[in-house]
Amino acid sequence: MYNREYTPERILELKENEIFVFGSNLAGANGGGAARLAYARFGAVWGEGVGLHGRTYAIPTMQGGVETIKPYVDEFIRFAREHREMTFFVTRIGCGIAGFRDDEIAPLFREAIDTENIVLPHEFVECISETEVSTTIDDEIAWDSNAFLEKYHSLLHKANKGDCMAYYKIKELRVKEYRNNRDSQSGTLHNRRWATCAVSGFYTHEA
Repeated sequence: MYNREYTPERILELKENEIFVFGSNLAGANGGGAARLAYARFGAVWGEGVGLHGRTYAIPTMQGGVETIKPYVDEFIRFAREHREMTFFVTRIGCGIAGFRDDEIAPLFREAIDTENIVLPHEFVECISETEVSTTIDDEIAWDSNAFLEKYHSLLHKANKGDCMAYYKIKELRVKEYRNNRDSQSGTLHNRRWATCAVSGFYTHEA
C-alpha cells in the first residue's frame, strides 16, 4: 500500500540525499522536459542517459515501446532498494516528449509501491491502485467455469477500455487456466465457455 507523499508537479530544489528521477534518452541528450531540468539544476550529465549522475537518476524512455523501458525501471527499483539512504522522486517519465500515457508507464512501477524511498507521481499511484483493486486475481480461487468466466469478462471489459494492467492480467489468467487444464488431463475436464475478445492477441472458443 502506498502511504507516503507524491512527487511534486514542480521540483526546483532537492534536499540532501534526494534524487530527481527523469525520463531520458540513451544518447543522454538532455535538452527538453524534465531532462533539461535535471541537466540544468541537478547534475545530470550530457551524454549519459542511464543511471545515477549527480542528484539525478536517468531512465531512458525514447528507444521504443513500453517493453523497452521496463528493464531500466526494474534496474532503477533494484538500485533504490540497495540505497535506502536516498529518496527518489520519480517524475512522470515517458509521459512528455516520449508520448506515453500514465496508464502505460505506471504499471512498470508496480513493484515500487511498497518501496518506501521511492516517491511516485499521484497519477502513477492512482493508475496502479485502481488496477490492483479491480484486477487482482485471487490465487486461492477454485478453478471452476463460473469463477473463471466472471474474472475473465471483468478483465476483458477493462482491457477493451485501454486498461493496460488488465491486459497483462488477462495474460496471467490464461496462463493459469492453461496450467490447470494441463494438470487436469488425467481427470475430468470442466467445460468452459470462452467469449470472443476485441483485445489484440486474445481469441476464445467454446469447449
